[in-house]
Amino acid sequence: MATSHPKLEYTSYQTPEFLANYYIAEKLTGPFATTVIEHSRIAERARSGHPRAILDTACGLGIVSSTLNRTLDDESKRRWSLTCGDLSETMIEATRQRIEREKWPNADAKVVNAQSTGFPDEIFTDIFAAFAFTLFPDPEAAMNECYRILKPGGTLAATTWKYATWMSLLRTAVTGMSEGLSFPTIEEFLAMHNVGWDSESFVGSQFEKSGFKEVRVTSVTEQVEVPISEFLQLSRSMLNLVIEKWWTREQRERYQAEAPLAVQRYLEEKFGVDGLVDMGLSAIVAVGSK
Repeated sequence: MATSHPKLEYTSYQTPEFLANYYIAEKLTGPFATTVIEHSRIAERARSGHPRAILDTACGLGIVSSTLNRTLDDESKRRWSLTCGDLSETMIEATRQRIEREKWPNADAKVVNAQSTGFPDEIFTDIFAAFAFTLFPDPEAAMNECYRILKPGGTLAATTWKYATWMSLLRTAVTGMSEGLSFPTIEEFLAMHNVGWDSESFVGSQFEKSGFKEVRVTSVTEQVEVPISEFLQLSRSMLNLVIEKWWTREQRERYQAEAPLAVQRYLEEKFGVDGLVDMGLSAIVAVGSK
């Protein structure tokens, strides 16, 4: 291993290569957008007649907001305000285009630092944070900021990764190239981010530490299928990211260029040349109220 404790940062996922594949990645995160919205119970509160002021923080390309727009009824959307925030200007520009394309009413997208948003106190009724807390440089600051800008009675709903078979597929393919090559398990990969967020008890404790009440935490598993070509597109940038952290220079020089081809061969043998890659994905869904 190139280093004993390799780490990934939020900026690791902001390269042009990653950004180009975000819409494919939504095939993996999209099912959990539906789940976190259901667990937040926002549809029930919206129907009660109280207008919702919603923040989709670390929004990426806006998959949660897009799902909200399809889920809530027209009357609820007529009275809501929807703000999409992300630190990446590229993400925000893409989200603005999505707002126009999908015709989200009363919606805006702006560059926002989730750890220090600049929003007034107690301005939002609902905040969503999809797969974000594992990547924030200071997740505690981001959690405290969510609490600060929520109105009393407001809700934070978040998802974090717990398990994903896509990493085991990559690991089997890559380590099969040579006996001496290392590649992280999903547990080791998640530990390259902020530690603990793949544990239900830890996630719940972080909500409570920031002051949230009525905290509900559960894990949800989804089966997702994607074409091999799309899996390869997603995995190429991930492979380079992990290999840079885990392999020696000599290993990278000898095997890095071959790694994507090894993955393709393995997937075609396992699922068929024109097959779909079948993956089990597990996420933690947590909801807390102020």
